Amino acid sequence: MRRTRILTATLALAAGLLAGTPPALAADSARAAIAADTYTWKNARIDGGGFVPGIVFNRTEKNLAYARTDIGGAYRW
Repeated sequence: MRRTRILTATLALAAGLLAGTPPALAADSARAAIAADTYTWKNARIDGGGFVPGIVFNRTEKNLAYARTDIGGAYRW
C-alpha cells in the first residue's frame, strides 16, 4: 500500500513537471520580471527605536545639543 502511494505521488509529480508552467502563471512571471526591471532601489529610512544614553548641551551656544545613541551614532541638534 505504501509503495502505491509513493508511485502515485511520483507519477503526479512527473506529470506536473512535463506539463510545464500554466499560461496564467507564465504571464504573471513576465509581469513580475518587468516590474523588477523598472523598480528604483532606495535607502531604507530608520525611524524611531533605540536609546539615547547621552545628551550634552553646549554651554556657549544656545539651543545646541549633541546626542549619543546606542548604535554608535552621534547627532548634533
